[in-house]
Amino acid sequence: MSAPETDRPVVPAQQVRRLSLREVRRPVGRARDFIREVLADWHWRADDAAGDEAVEDVLLVVSELVANASSHGGGAAEIAVVINGLRLTVSVADAESRLPRVRPVEPSQPGGHGLHVVELLATVWGTTPGPHGKTVWATF
Repeated sequence: MSAPETDRPVVPAQQVRRLSLREVRRPVGRARDFIREVLADWHWRADDAAGDEAVEDVLLVVSELVANASSHGGGAAEIAVVINGLRLTVSVADAESRLPRVRPVEPSQPGGHGLHVVELLATVWGTTPGPHGKTVWATF
């Protein structure tokens, strides 16, 4: 006897993957490659243009979080990605305890737009202080 067919999507159980970024050359590129591999392993994408766009949104947010940790947090220590049902959360830990803040946009100046990009693309984002710094996370 086989299981009945259904049109409902299979909701993945919670899974976590982590990657140390300590002493990694080009941490932004390495983090993007890692997340791209994980999303492919988890089949976290649709077969249409919207699915590709969602993956690119996650990769752009990862780029911004790792770049901010590298520039303002003393270097990215670790990236983690968690899938729980249909919710995907990426997080980047660094050694700086100072919390990030969204700066006013200054169009004539380069930089300073990273957290605005995160706010625009993620469903929600935040910071969790820890004993050795902080973790900045974004959920999709």
